[in-house]
Amino acid sequence: MAVRHALIKYYSTSEMEDLEKYDENCDHAVESVSDNFEPEWNYTFSCNQPKFSETPIWNSNGITIANRSNVGRTPRGIFVSTNNTIYVANKENNTIIMWQEGSVNPTKIITGNLTKPTSLFVTSNGDIYIDDGYKNGRVQKWIAETNIFVTVMNVSSECYGLFVDINDTLYCSMYYHHRVVKRALNDVVMASNRVAAGTGNPGSHSNELTGPHGIFVDVNLDLYVADCYNNRVQLFQSGESNGITVAGNGSLNPTITLFFPTGVILDVEKYLFIVNLGNHRIVGSGSHGFRCLVGCYGWGSQSNQLNDPFSFSFDHSGNMFVTDQWNDRIQKFLLMKDSSARSFNQPKFCSAAIWYSNATTFANQSIVGRAPRGIFVNANNKFYVTNRENNAILVWDEESDNPTNIICGNFTEAYSLFVTSNGDIYIDDGYKNGRVQKWIAETSTFHTVMNASSSCYGLFVDINDTLYCSMSKHHQVVKRALNDVVMASNRVAAGTGNPGSHSNELNGPRGIFVDMNSDLYVADCENHRVQLFQSGESNGITVAGSTSPNPTITVDCPNGVTLDGEKYLFIVDQYNHRIVGSSLNGFRCLVGCYGWGSQSNQLNDPFSFSFDHSGNMFVTDQGNSRIQKFKYVKKSCVNTLSVLQNTYLSSLTKNNQIYYRDCDKQNLYYESIQVKVIETGYYTFRSSGDIDSYGSIYKNKFDPLDPSENLLKTDDDSGSDTQFKLDVHLDVDMIYVLVMTTFDSKETGEFSIGVLGKKKVILERLSTPVNIQLIYSSKLTDSSPTYYRDCQVPQCHYETLQIHVNTTGFIFNTLGPEQSSCVIGDQCNFYIKGIGLILDDILRDELQLNTVLNNQSFSIKLSAGLTIVMFIAGLTNSVLSFITFQSKDSQQVGCGMYLVASSITSLLTIIMFIIKFWFVVLTHINVYTSVSVLRGGCVSIEPILKLFLYLDGWLNACVAVERAVLIFKGVNFDKKKSKSIARRTILILPFCIFGTLIHEFVFRRLFEYETASDTSKTNEDTIKRYVSCITRYSPSVQDYNTAILFFHLVGPFIVNLFSALFIIFGGAYQRSITRTNQSFKEHVQEQLREHKQLIISPIVLLILSIPRLIISLLPGCAKTSENLWLYLGAYFISFTPSMLIFLIFVFPSEMYMKAFKQSFNRIRRRAPP
Repeated sequence: MAVRHALIKYYSTSEMEDLEKYDENCDHAVESVSDNFEPEWNYTFSCNQPKFSETPIWNSNGITIANRSNVGRTPRGIFVSTNNTIYVANKENNTIIMWQEGSVNPTKIITGNLTKPTSLFVTSNGDIYIDDGYKNGRVQKWIAETNIFVTVMNVSSECYGLFVDINDTLYCSMYYHHRVVKRALNDVVMASNRVAAGTGNPGSHSNELTGPHGIFVDVNLDLYVADCYNNRVQLFQSGESNGITVAGNGSLNPTITLFFPTGVILDVEKYLFIVNLGNHRIVGSGSHGFRCLVGCYGWGSQSNQLNDPFSFSFDHSGNMFVTDQWNDRIQKFLLMKDSSARSFNQPKFCSAAIWYSNATTFANQSIVGRAPRGIFVNANNKFYVTNRENNAILVWDEESDNPTNIICGNFTEAYSLFVTSNGDIYIDDGYKNGRVQKWIAETSTFHTVMNASSSCYGLFVDINDTLYCSMSKHHQVVKRALNDVVMASNRVAAGTGNPGSHSNELNGPRGIFVDMNSDLYVADCENHRVQLFQSGESNGITVAGSTSPNPTITVDCPNGVTLDGEKYLFIVDQYNHRIVGSSLNGFRCLVGCYGWGSQSNQLNDPFSFSFDHSGNMFVTDQGNSRIQKFKYVKKSCVNTLSVLQNTYLSSLTKNNQIYYRDCDKQNLYYESIQVKVIETGYYTFRSSGDIDSYGSIYKNKFDPLDPSENLLKTDDDSGSDTQFKLDVHLDVDMIYVLVMTTFDSKETGEFSIGVLGKKKVILERLSTPVNIQLIYSSKLTDSSPTYYRDCQVPQCHYETLQIHVNTTGFIFNTLGPEQSSCVIGDQCNFYIKGIGLILDDILRDELQLNTVLNNQSFSIKLSAGLTIVMFIAGLTNSVLSFITFQSKDSQQVGCGMYLVASSITSLLTIIMFIIKFWFVVLTHINVYTSVSVLRGGCVSIEPILKLFLYLDGWLNACVAVERAVLIFKGVNFDKKKSKSIARRTILILPFCIFGTLIHEFVFRRLFEYETASDTSKTNEDTIKRYVSCITRYSPSVQDYNTAILFFHLVGPFIVNLFSALFIIFGGAYQRSITRTNQSFKEHVQEQLREHKQLIISPIVLLILSIPRLIISLLPGCAKTSENLWLYLGAYFISFTPSMLIFLIFVFPSEMYMKAFKQSFNRIRRRAPP
């Protein structure tokens, strides 16, 4: 049969038509499903896409729902709709057979002018699209409402797959023409078909197909094709002509071999299901790779076998319907609801996974007894260990140091145990009692479930509820189905019963493991190897040990064996006292690699092991009578084992752009690619091709003039064959740039980049080929104009060029330095988020050089007037406040001293504000101001202004704290201590604030450069002089500056607010104790009425400070010239808190108003008449 499949592609079309009568092999029926339904799509899907778990299981025995008498010979096309109506194409009678849900016999037979319909697709309104290309060269549509046929597509051969996507586009998979075509059903005119995939010629390149069959189109319009003769499934992303191999021959992460795939379906979770015709089975993907689902017992006609299955479909319950072509029947496989998860942990490790070499002792002899052997960690991190000395099972809950349960029973010398997902425990009891017992968690009772003539050194329950026992003394592994009501004789799973080293023999088998495909792994101790017995096979394959086809390690009596989620093999190498594991480069020692012994990094005759869900390894260290925990080093693995999401194909040529990677690697051709991800996570970029690739990935942008800027990661040869491999964490809503270049200079050739990850990755080319259109030559001389390059290098000569182009594209337009209207982010002002605007930036573009104030703009003159008004108001406020608080009566406690100091700092703040304003205005009006004066003002004025402004805010906060302490202490309040603390605080606080602003003095400096408006003139009249006060922070200093800004502006507000709340509620609490005639709520309301200004004041101060906070955090480029008063108003408002001390603290307080009036009267009496 397989030989005929392989030879069929060499026959001509006419010969194949004749062959069809006898052996219709690798032809395809429709894949009758739609893709994952997502809530944001308003489309109605006509087929079922159940949401399966990671490891769904179907009953291995199928039910025949239709035979040849109904569906004819070799049925192919099948479709199950969302109302569970079944449609089957009868090729023999050229009809469509329908079954309504629950019907045993067909409820309708549709006849028409059809010839050998191979595939069909049913839409949600009941219309049926039917392949009729064999002789009539068309696809017909049967309209349910009128029961008539209409032609909807012209084709030149059969459609081995039909699909209608969410945009009402019809796809046809043309097996004989090696491509998939499509047409929009909404088009009134039935025009020519468009190519969706394939070139029309057979081939195995990424853009080619050979004998395509089943097709599937998801909601992203990505097309999946069962590429039959290439033994693979190809994914063609929307708009792409190059496919990505997602299963089978050539996939990046192969976990299964396909032999003539003919059908493909995706479920809601994007798990892939494939009809594997040549292997007579249905396979499916999961988190651990592909596995066999049904038809896993070889080809045949039994209920658990298939013979050239062709297509399949799901009903809404998840049951699977398969066209069993050469058995002339439709088989229904029931979804088993209760067996969807494994009870133990199978972490997904990478090839380079490592564990800390020094273990911690999880349990010692006092708990687990002498020479512990069996251990099991379930999926909930519950630990089970056999205590052979006490004939007990010890149970630990997660994070418990001591056993939380001890299970005792009539069992002796238990070597092994296995725990199922419902908590039932299977326990070896073969040493004396010749049996395997089951402890039922629900009833806490024991039952015999298997007869065994010796101890079971290994126990395992597979996904089909089959129990396996490894009988070391009888040199074989036996099994029995736990679902069988009668406990019949055991069946042989591996071994002959006699010791030997042939492929069908075992010698002292120990640990066992059964994977999702029912393949059995056996630790063949005395043969010093691990054997793999594939499902249904009696001859084993040596996968580890000296006799394996590719030996990379020698094992001495392997005792335990398990597979992780990526099919890496882990083995207990007992007499070498270690645990070993497989990797991409063969086996390697994992733990116990320092010889046998009792140290924390040593083992002595380890017997078995198990993983917890975090990947930590628990080993029964038999010779040391302890359980050792080896912690998994998570950072050793990056999630590089995800699904292939995209493939980028291109080439480096002499037309590519060139850059210098470093001083040693010059003239490198490169291509830059924009990368976008739709889900945050780890992604892997792997290159392949005929060049020695070198990859780098950047955040935000790539600058070829500074290739170290924004660099996230770079790699040369971490992949294979001189190819790069980048494992990197990418965030959604962030732009990344992947740069593909070579290790050596000027190397060219084709390359491809595969991207693996959780979700779809979008790749777009950024760099464009360079075509030289014009060469311009000149030279710089002493007479060339100069400018200040990069704000660091003065007197750089330059020449400006003006460029005109005839075609839109990428150009470099260099016109020399000009004063930019963009203050933040221009050539020399490196203001970015966190630095903030100052008055220099706001007024710079508005001020006219060498122009008197009367001739300046209205904005400047109005600003000058406002500044004077603010100065007068601030001066008045400070004087009045000082008059109030300078009296001894007001300074009896620290609060008054803080307010005196605040009055002084308010005055200093408003003085520095007016100095700042006039310094900026006058130095810009007079461009010939001394550079030393400019430099001194640039470095000092702004930091000093901030010092006084922040000091004023913190002094007000101190007042609030003092009042709160007074309420807390009550009559015990110490006035002297309060004054003492106030004096020290007022002395220390300025130095503390100054310390947080020291970076301002360091990074603020004067920037000066000159330009000439006309390069033909050199006299002073044509030279323009620009002077700016700039700040340039490194990213770390920038973050610090932002934090300090928040601290000084928001900190005082928080202190004031919480102090006010404490005063109100604390005072209410104290009053409620002494005045019991009122409730606590009434006292709170009374306190609020009395002290409402304490809450209002900090809120007002915060509101007035918010504009300064906003303009200080402006990102990117702020063009102040376009919104001058928006920025200028916010800047002025931020200084009003310093003018409101009298209004906020004195005016609402009767005590302070009284003190003000007394002081004011004393001053009046002293004044001469």
